Amino acid sequence: MPIIPAEILFNKFKQIANQHSMHFIVAEWNKSSIEFYKRRGASDLSLEEGWRLFKIDKQNLLKMTDEE
Repeated sequence: MPIIPAEILFNKFKQIANQHSMHFIVAEWNKSSIEFYKRRGASDLSLEEGWRLFKIDKQNLLKMTDEE
């Protein structure tokens, strides 16, 4: 997946600003992006609400379907 600079993304977000809110993911190591979004009013839900992102890969999805 290509990495898109934050400024380009933010300009695109302005075009869809009539939305009520937007959720997105930022890698923990990417401190500059975290600060970029915080300066623009983003809330860090992992800290405030305790949310975590999970992924189940294809192999484990298939394993789950075999169990049922």
